[in-house]
This record gives sequence, C-alpha cells and structure tokens, in this order.
Amino acid sequence: MRKQRLKGTKIKLLISFFAIIFSCSAVSDIFQSNEQLAKDAYDKGQVYKQYTLLYANPVAIKVFDIDKTSIEINETTLYLIKHEYGYVMLAAEKNNTIVRDLFHRKQSLKEQPAYVMTTFVPTVEKVGRRSKRLFTNVTVDLYTDFLRAVPKDAIIGSEYVSLKRFNDSQVVKHLIGFGGIIISIFLWITCTKRIKQNLKMYTIFEEYFPEVTFGYGIIASNASYKDKKLHLYVYKDTLIVNQKSFIFIPLEEIASINYTTYIRKVKNSTVTIFQLSVKKTNRQTISLVENARNLKLRVVLFYEYLEKHNSKIRRNMSI
Repeated sequence: MRKQRLKGTKIKLLISFFAIIFSCSAVSDIFQSNEQLAKDAYDKGQVYKQYTLLYANPVAIKVFDIDKTSIEINETTLYLIKHEYGYVMLAAEKNNTIVRDLFHRKQSLKEQPAYVMTTFVPTVEKVGRRSKRLFTNVTVDLYTDFLRAVPKDAIIGSEYVSLKRFNDSQVVKHLIGFGGIIISIFLWITCTKRIKQNLKMYTIFEEYFPEVTFGYGIIASNASYKDKKLHLYVYKDTLIVNQKSFIFIPLEEIASINYTTYIRKVKNSTVTIFQLSVKKTNRQTISLVENARNLKLRVVLFYEYLEKHNSKIRRNMSI
C-alpha cells in the first residue's frame, strides 16, 4: 500500500488554469475603447465587403465623413456615413458617444479617418419569384423611406447599406467569457479543496500511527484484513479505504454496512457504488469499478470479518 494521489486532479487543475486564461482574454477587450476595438478589428482584416458577410458578422469600417442631417423614422435616428467601400446608414442616438465623436472630428476625418465597429444583419427582399438578400438592420419599407427623405447633398452616393449599431455577438462573447471564468474558478477551488482534505486525512492518520511515516507498505504487510481489489485494509482495528480518496474509520464507530450497486457499463466494465454508513460521518461513498459478481463475494467476506469485531453492525445489501 502507498499514498494514493487523487486521480485526474492534475489534469483538472491544468484545464481550469488554461480555461481561466482563455476566458480572461475573451473579455479583456471590454476595457478597451470602442474605436480601439474597431481599429484592431480593421487591422486584422475584419472589414466591410458587400454581399460576402455571414449573419451578424462583426466588421470594422474606416469612416471618412458623416452627414450632419439625421432623419427620425419609427423612433429611430439614422445618420449617413461614408466609408471606403461606399455609404452606410448608422442607427444611433445623437448623443451616442460614437456619433458625437464623429461629428466632433468631422473636419479632420478625411485626413484622419475614424474606425467604427458594427454588425451586418441580412434581410431578404422578395423580387417576383426570387429573393434578394440585403445587409440591413431595418425593414425594407424603412430603408426606402430613408432614401426618399435624406437630402441629396455632396456626401450621398448611389449605393446604401444599413449597419446595426450594437454588436450583439460581442455581448454573447463577453457572457461566455465571464461564464467560463466562473466555472473555471469553481473547478479550481473544488480540486484544491479535495487535495487539502486528502492531505489533512493523511496527516491525522500519521498522528495516530507514526510508524507509517516510514512507508505505507507496513499497513499492507501487517493488516489483519485486506482486499487489494477494493483497496480495503483493516490495520489495528481501523478500517482504511485507499482508493480515490483516503479514509480511515475505527471499527467500533461503524454502525451499519450498506451496500448498493448501481450498474453502469463503461468500456465493458461494471461501475459499482459502494456505500458505507458510519456513526460520525453518517455516510462515506466510494466508487468502485469491479465485476458485480466478484464484488458481492468480497463484500460478504468483508462483512463477516467486521461482524466478528463488532456484533452491533447491521447489514443492508442490495447487489
């Protein structure tokens, strides 16, 4: 017998560590300015290309001009913006920070273009028997009303595409990122708690039996009862379970033995839940992977041994 390490703990800690890093990187851009986000996206090539975008595809455009005239349609304020690929409608309030910044920099936009992050949303317009996809964030009627209402000044061109102001995909990404951080931290705390609990049990056990500090093999050598398959040992009237976690219980504290088998097939093996009721801890649950028939025989032999040392033990078997 030797000290058992908690199975899979290192892998879980490693996964949770990298998950926290990736989740933090996913939400790090929330602390950047909107224009910096747009510029970064533009530099990475996430630019507007007409009729080649997927649904709700986040893109960045380089803005060269904004028309001072706005139009109110269905409680929506629309502004006309010129960028390197054409003209777009930007739906936003006038006191919106992006719109306000564009008006403030209007005179210098041609020399120093601004960057705006947007999302294209396709809608389908039926023309006869065919359907034509338009990248707009408004209805076809609203789109037509806008073209009729906006005055034809120098900025207006012949081609218009409407942009959705808020990037919904960014919101989803941030929610997923924060959710990943919470789950990863919870997994990390759970794993470290299990490790600390196991180390604490080893420390307490070594205080009761100082001789095991020289090696836990002495338990297997001097055990009055042992079952290596079930990882069960009885050493100096103490039941020791050394499988996924380390547990030790004095035999006189065992009130009853409850065995219940939940059979699950995992790679041609039978997964068995072995339950042991104890006075102090009420119930200790240990998962075993064993053939059910062999397990029943081992359990009966183990119970008969315990019964000799504690006649008050009750047996409840469901195998």
